[in-house]
Amino acid sequence: MKKKHKLGCLFGSGISIKANYLNVNDITKVILEGKFEKNGASLKAYHHTDQETYLVQQNFTEYMNDHYLERVLPFINNVYLCLKDYFNAKQYICTPNYEDLYNFIRQIKDEISKEQDNYGLFCSLPILKEKLISDIITENYLVDRISNNLLSISNDSLIYITNIVQRLLNKQNDKSEWNYLSILNDLIKKNMSTIFTLNHDTLLEQYFDENGIEYCDGFSEKDGDTFHFKEESFNMSTTINLIKLHGSVNWFILEDEKGRATYSKPLTNDYHHIESSNGNYFYKSGYTNQMLVGSFNKLTDYNFGIFDTLFSEFTIRLREIQVLIISGYSFGDKGVNGKLKYWFNEDQNRKIIIIHPNKDDLLRRCRGMIFWMLDNESKKTEDNRRINIIEKKFEDLLIEDIDSILNKINKDCQLD
Repeated sequence: MKKKHKLGCLFGSGISIKANYLNVNDITKVILEGKFEKNGASLKAYHHTDQETYLVQQNFTEYMNDHYLERVLPFINNVYLCLKDYFNAKQYICTPNYEDLYNFIRQIKDEISKEQDNYGLFCSLPILKEKLISDIITENYLVDRISNNLLSISNDSLIYITNIVQRLLNKQNDKSEWNYLSILNDLIKKNMSTIFTLNHDTLLEQYFDENGIEYCDGFSEKDGDTFHFKEESFNMSTTINLIKLHGSVNWFILEDEKGRATYSKPLTNDYHHIESSNGNYFYKSGYTNQMLVGSFNKLTDYNFGIFDTLFSEFTIRLREIQVLIISGYSFGDKGVNGKLKYWFNEDQNRKIIIIHPNKDDLLRRCRGMIFWMLDNESKKTEDNRRINIIEKKFEDLLIEDIDSILNKINKDCQLD
């Protein structure tokens, strides 16, 4: 019988900051402004005729459609102002970010398109429409998908946000940027077999590839210039399972010459020229890659396509774990939080180790159910506590910090 795995990790975007990835606030700034300074060069958002938005040098205008951004950018900024008023009224300690923008715009789109009823939003739509799009210039627009209505602008804005997030997080790292990830080697030696990550970037994959660490992300079937997703590969894996719950910057839906679609991970960044093993070309379906953006909308999105499979794997693999190390995650995902709470309460031998530089800040930011979990645990004696917080950044973490907690765990919960 296969040995039961005991140790796992859950990572959020905080672990990637040290590797020079933008944080959520910096990404939000680029989305709102439609421009980005990188290595001394000024990049600007341009909407291509392929219906995707790119970040290119300011003087590059060939085949670009600025009418799209002339309506999308003002709309997104108007949404931001609405959210800012809401955050101020709720006395939140943070400002809206691109995840909040996406979630609100998604609610508008889903209500208007009848995908999901939203009674409160429906009652306020006339006011919202006046507030969000009344000041957007409507002259000289073609009468096509760029029509000036709330549904069209909402849909285009969601694509724009996803495109920009993908462009900003899709980068190759210098080896010197990931030295701090060497602690993963120590955790693997301690029988860590599964990493759940909410990150869209490929930092972990690059580190594993460079250091010869085998892992399975579900994309196991090679076909020419790409790998196709096969959910059964997680069951066959004897390596590290890397479960990317929110997708990735390099995942797409590809269609072959017969129109058959599959989730794929191309080996090239030239996503419009991906050759299959039989010499034919795949065609990228849709205008975005496969990753979840937003906040509460993810509760719905976890039920469809590849994300349904990944969330199911999350449930299955989580049950195999007795000690879960969490870092870079501020507990803002209600779907993930719900799974964690059920897993934690299901077995009193299960433990959580949280890596976060400021415990008080974590408590202020995390959502309700996790807040009460942490609050209840903090009232217990140290010997009875099942959630331990190491107040460090992930890049400053030492394996000795983990060992000092693991050594206190009773024998029933010791790692194999």
